[in-house]
Amino acid sequence: MEFGDAGAESFSASVLSVKKASSITVRLDKVDGEIVGKAEFSADGLVTVPLTGAVGKHDVFFVFAGDFEADYWEFEDSKTSIPQGPFCKAKLGDPEAKCDLPVVGAKIEGTANFIDFENYDVGGAGKAYYDMDTKNQGGEYREDRVDIVKNGDGFAVGYTQKGEWLEYTVNVQAGGKLPFELSYASGMDNTGVQLFMDDEPITDTLALTGTGEFDTYGTFKGTTTKELTKGEHVLKVMVTSDYVNLDWIAFGESEGSAEDIRNGTTGIVPKIAAGAAGMANAFARAAGSYRVFDLMGSELGNIRLNAGATLTDLKAGLKTAGFGSGVYVVRNPAGKTLKLQVGE
Repeated sequence: MEFGDAGAESFSASVLSVKKASSITVRLDKVDGEIVGKAEFSADGLVTVPLTGAVGKHDVFFVFAGDFEADYWEFEDSKTSIPQGPFCKAKLGDPEAKCDLPVVGAKIEGTANFIDFENYDVGGAGKAYYDMDTKNQGGEYREDRVDIVKNGDGFAVGYTQKGEWLEYTVNVQAGGKLPFELSYASGMDNTGVQLFMDDEPITDTLALTGTGEFDTYGTFKGTTTKELTKGEHVLKVMVTSDYVNLDWIAFGESEGSAEDIRNGTTGIVPKIAAGAAGMANAFARAAGSYRVFDLMGSELGNIRLNAGATLTDLKAGLKTAGFGSGVYVVRNPAGKTLKLQVGE
């Protein structure tokens, strides 16, 4: 292997089925050659260790000890090493763009309070995230290993597996124990995640009840178990059981729900007023679950539509589901709302 003149800075390995304290020793040129690094571990996950002396061209030997399975491994050199830092979505279109950190505050007031899970930090595997495979299985948004899927007009992190994690640099503006809301979807009966701040747990494992399908999103409401401190910190979300799609999280009190604030509504006033048929037909084109509310914001139920549905299909679906004549507010899978008159 050619490490180059600059040399390799670190070694990372994804390990599975760890049954006891184990290790991987990295040696050069022969099985008992010079040791340039040693990774020790006792649990599944990604382990990263610094290297010393991995310069130039060498045969590389990995010496395994313990009881585990090795999924994949990699070296990172000093030239390509990227320090961990916040992701700036605006820079995808303008390299000179500036972005503010997501705000963890006492109150959810607007978009600045929402942490979108697909906007995890830059820095790469082992720093900003850990993903058990080497390909973005969803093929969306970002070009690294994290699996990102479409979610209405936006994105979510999907294809998750137990032990994977993501990190986010945030600006904590309110101390103490804070409430939060987390948007997720899962076709499993139950799944879970746990939250950390600067690698210290701030919640127990969050038991997330299945939402029926992976494109049907719900929210979990909780409160941190540990008091937060003001300043710049790194939030981590750890997946504790397989297969949950992660959309967003917001910390702080809210009037109504964080979902309504995110969508620009109070749960009573629709974001999209009744208008041209073309706009309404576009509203109904996405496949998935459509939630139905009365004009006071009380949820009445839901219906399902197939991809490419129209306004007529939406009204017919309401009638078939037993909704009588009247005015309803319908929220589509993308979180947009429409006030709809259903006749006799």
